[in-house]
Amino acid sequence: MLVLLAPPLVAALTPSGLAGAPAPGWRELVLLARSLALAGLTTALSLGVGVACAWALAHHNLPGRAFFKTVLLVPFLLPPYLSAIAWTGLVDLSGSLPAAALVLAASHFPLVMFPILAGLERLGGGLEEAGWIALGPGRTWRRVVWPLVLPFALGGAALVWMLTLVEYGVPSLLGVDTFALEVFALIQGYHDYGAAGRACLPLLAIGLLPGLLVLAWGYPRMRRLTVPQTSRPARRLLWPRWPALALVSLVTLASLAVPLYSLVAQAHRPGVFNLALWEAGSDLLSSLWIAGLATALALALGALVGLGGGTGWAGTALLSLTVPPSLAALGLVAIHSQLGLGSSNLWLVWGLATRLLALPACLLALSAEATPPSQLAAARLVLPPLRLGGLWLGLHQKAWQTALWLTFALAMGDLSLSLLLAEPGTSTLSLRIFNLYHYGRPDLVGALCLVLVGVVVTPLAVGLCLEKSR
Repeated sequence: MLVLLAPPLVAALTPSGLAGAPAPGWRELVLLARSLALAGLTTALSLGVGVACAWALAHHNLPGRAFFKTVLLVPFLLPPYLSAIAWTGLVDLSGSLPAAALVLAASHFPLVMFPILAGLERLGGGLEEAGWIALGPGRTWRRVVWPLVLPFALGGAALVWMLTLVEYGVPSLLGVDTFALEVFALIQGYHDYGAAGRACLPLLAIGLLPGLLVLAWGYPRMRRLTVPQTSRPARRLLWPRWPALALVSLVTLASLAVPLYSLVAQAHRPGVFNLALWEAGSDLLSSLWIAGLATALALALGALVGLGGGTGWAGTALLSLTVPPSLAALGLVAIHSQLGLGSSNLWLVWGLATRLLALPACLLALSAEATPPSQLAAARLVLPPLRLGGLWLGLHQKAWQTALWLTFALAMGDLSLSLLLAEPGTSTLSLRIFNLYHYGRPDLVGALCLVLVGVVVTPLAVGLCLEKSR
């Protein structure tokens, strides 16, 4: 991780002349305040929706529980700008900060929901049901359950805060001026890399602070519930299940079904998919090989961090999300300029791997922690090295598969790094969608968005089918 992160940071910040940096003006302070408002509102909305959905899905007798657990992951896999494009096809959201927060929360709430759900499932139902007898459901949740899962909720909320603070696509498409857009304007419009490097520092500091607090306060408390135990009673809803079912159904409609309907409606013209693939076929191929190579690099480095350093190092790797994509891109541009190397999409691969290696690191570290040490110790005594390696891969197979399609999906949908690092004369699918949207081609944009949805969701569907067949 240091090999990937340190050179871009040093290269971006060293020549920026921090000592002679001018004091921020009123415009910069207003943009920073607007970014904080957007991040705060998005985090609050994601926290509310994530807590409610996690509570509903933690009960095993909820109708369609397995279906909703899978479907509610999809909004996170799809880039947020797809939701922005979809919703602008239905209502006018131009210039609305609350609308931008709603769109981002519809994409980011799984980051809160799934950690809380993991904490509730580790907690089991026995403690909660015993509390119901003595305290009642409401007081049990406030006094017993919520304090135990609060670190998971804050960890997810910190991730939402980090990602929203440096988000470019949704504010740009909806016309909401934020500090991240100002940084991109300094790079692309004025080519003032020194000022852009200085402007990244507030975003880096503000994003880093919640992550450090969660690592210092929340991580030790999370570990108390992440040690595998046995004989956990299943949690059951003791009152009518239909309110919980209505809740998760409504969230599914708002975050996934309605946006997909809007994209289908935009791509209504006959033959539009053939035209879209003819227009952007090479961009799709470029995105596939860039995302594939970035995924392979992120998996390799994530395995070193997660399996070599454990959950502590993997949690620290999540702090890479606080690095603004513009700062990483500035560093990579400075590196290949100083070394006399030409522009190449391999720099984009490097940037994507930098940003995404925390996902495989965390998944593999959690999988290794859940493996009883006695199993590996016994295997070392009786198995030759090659078969021991096969056993090791098999024990973490689910974590590998999950990390693979999660990382690939996020790499496919990246926009920020692609805008800054894509090789001149080439494009990616996300860049083509972004450009066509500004050129006023809603039919082609809708078709290409649906193509991107298909590419992102297909690995998830294949993985689930393989899992079910086994």
